[in-house]
Amino acid sequence: MKEPCPLRFNRILIVRPSALGDVVLALPTLDAIRSSFPQARIGYIVDERPYDLIASHPFVDRVHFFPRKRWAATIFRPWQWWATVCEIFALIREMRSERYDIVLDLQANLKGAFLSILSGARIRVGFAHGYCREGNYRFSHLQVTPPRWPLHLAEKFLAVAEFLGARPDSLRFPFPESPESQKRVEAFLHDCGLTTFAVLHPGSSGARKDKRWVPEYFAEVARRLAVEKGLRCVVCYGPGERELAEKIVAVSGGKALLSLPTENLLDLVELFRRAYIFIGTDSGPMHIAAAVGIPCVALFGSGSPTLYGPYPYPGPYHRLIYKPRRGFSGGMQAITVDEVYEAVVEHLAGLSKNP
Repeated sequence: MKEPCPLRFNRILIVRPSALGDVVLALPTLDAIRSSFPQARIGYIVDERPYDLIASHPFVDRVHFFPRKRWAATIFRPWQWWATVCEIFALIREMRSERYDIVLDLQANLKGAFLSILSGARIRVGFAHGYCREGNYRFSHLQVTPPRWPLHLAEKFLAVAEFLGARPDSLRFPFPESPESQKRVEAFLHDCGLTTFAVLHPGSSGARKDKRWVPEYFAEVARRLAVEKGLRCVVCYGPGERELAEKIVAVSGGKALLSLPTENLLDLVELFRRAYIFIGTDSGPMHIAAAVGIPCVALFGSGSPTLYGPYPYPGPYHRLIYKPRRGFSGGMQAITVDEVYEAVVEHLAGLSKNP
């Protein structure tokens, strides 16, 4: 990595609008920048799904909302084109009104490059060739080369903060506080009579359903944990996933419980903070669980756990079951119920020895 950036800057824009898990992994970078430059004005551009994690964040002075999905949906609705164009120009004016000195492109693709350019910031900082996609490096004035590769995504993002001169002593994941979410979650747990419980998240990004495990397998894990270990599972779900969660609850014979309908992501944060362990797939909620400090048993059938596993990975705090697809074999469907159940039980035994 290059030496710290020698430029002076008072207004910083962070570009990492999506995806949910990646925005979670960008929080240590936000924390490092705020800690190292307490007087700076920090802006953040974010899209619909991770919006709740940034909108009320105490480290962010200006949130720029980028409704990517809604705008993309208007492509086949000509009667909405003019309104969308007006909104796009309004976003550009909003960003440029802040007169950012520097923009940090953590998105590292063509979308990130365009947003960085549209921001009007004087200096654009991105990743060097080989650490970004779609020719992103061609659009930045300064490129950051992470210290090594492969590198966990959270540490890759942090390399940008270090390039600016930040010197964090550890990676922290600061989430906004929400008294309303705390009350909703506490009321749910009180009504269910839950004190010690696991959270089970079977969903994944709608575009990556290959990351999902068999619902009946999740149900069997939840049933066995309840019957054999007295540990109930609360099945969480995201947008469009309630039917999947209800199926798991039904197949488990009611041994699993359906989560409260999370009104926003901060409800999920508060639920995870009170959980004993997380069981689920490679997803944004998995990263939230790891970030709030609960151990995870994570299921991977694609992607690299070294880059995208629950942080810190590798390490003793999280367990990974990884069955990479090779040809027609492997992948999520090759993971068995026994493997997941035994991983949870072994992890629970380790937790009881090291409270």
